[in-house]
Amino acid sequence: MQEMSRGAGVMISNDADHTGPASAGSFPRFDITPRRNGSRVELFLGGELDVAAVPTFREVLDDQLDLGGRRVVVDLAELEFIDAAGIAELVGAGRRAERIGGAVTIRSPQPAVRRALDITGVLSDLRLS
Repeated sequence: MQEMSRGAGVMISNDADHTGPASAGSFPRFDITPRRNGSRVELFLGGELDVAAVPTFREVLDDQLDLGGRRVVVDLAELEFIDAAGIAELVGAGRRAERIGGAVTIRSPQPAVRRALDITGVLSDLRLS
């Protein structure tokens, strides 16, 4: 995992040098950029939120919650793919935030990602803006 400066946050990438389709033995690209303003946090996701990327997503989100982030917006505009593990983690993230008086809102999912959220029936468990 590599960290690269991007705007007001830090972009964390599991494969910063990835430029094409995943090859045997490599992980698909996953990027997460947190931006914080007081208790409001925006997490910009890119690439693929799959079983390999879930631990990175969970670590960054939990770090933001530990630092006092209570209103978390997860921007999915650049997320190209999400699998069942990624979907479960989005739902779990919302539940973890609610336990400490916060909330997670999902913003701007691409059509394929929104379809995955819709057909799995979790849209009713997620806040969507």
